[in-house]
Amino acid sequence: MTVWVVRGGREGEREELCLEKSLIIIGWKEVRLDLSTIETQAELRERLQQTYPPETKPDRLSNHAGQVFRFVKTIQRGDYVVMPRKGRKTAAVGLVTGPYEYRPDLGPDNIHVRPVNWLRDEVSRNSLPAAVTYTMEGAAGTVTRVKAGDAHPSMERFVSESVTGSPSTPPVHLLLRWRLEENPQRFFSTRKSLTSTVPSGGGSLESRQVGER
Repeated sequence: MTVWVVRGGREGEREELCLEKSLIIIGWKEVRLDLSTIETQAELRERLQQTYPPETKPDRLSNHAGQVFRFVKTIQRGDYVVMPRKGRKTAAVGLVTGPYEYRPDLGPDNIHVRPVNWLRDEVSRNSLPAAVTYTMEGAAGTVTRVKAGDAHPSMERFVSESVTGSPSTPPVHLLLRWRLEENPQRFFSTRKSLTSTVPSGGGSLESRQVGER
């Protein structure tokens, strides 16, 4: 599993819609195509070339094709996504829950999306794992992979320690359910530590895991 930094617009213009609709949304409004059938980055680059101005430089075209391909195909269910909040020293933290979707119903600027369960709307950037903070501060692109090898387990520890007891408790239960579905052996081997993440008075771990979304 992987951790991604995905920005909600150059001026943060998509951030609130992302949080409201439980999505992560990228731009590329000029690409009015459903990209779900794309299989390779080369194919995607050809699609972009058909919609971009003829004077677009090859390096820029390749860079954009790489970012969009990562968003459409490389990001997986269960990956963490961190969305920096523009003009603030905070970020939203979520868990990707499904594949790419083409959503023209959301308006012309918001057509390329992935479903996300936001665990926290805002956390201090400095409280996140160092590799995540470094990527947010150092990468200018819209879609960036956090390359540190321990990024995902670091984010799991961060979520377990900082999200528990927050107003976003239901998404934490979804995170636990996802762990059970994806890796039952690992889940039950660490059941004792995971149990501490369920708020008191909320029933057993099993009943909260398999409840409705």
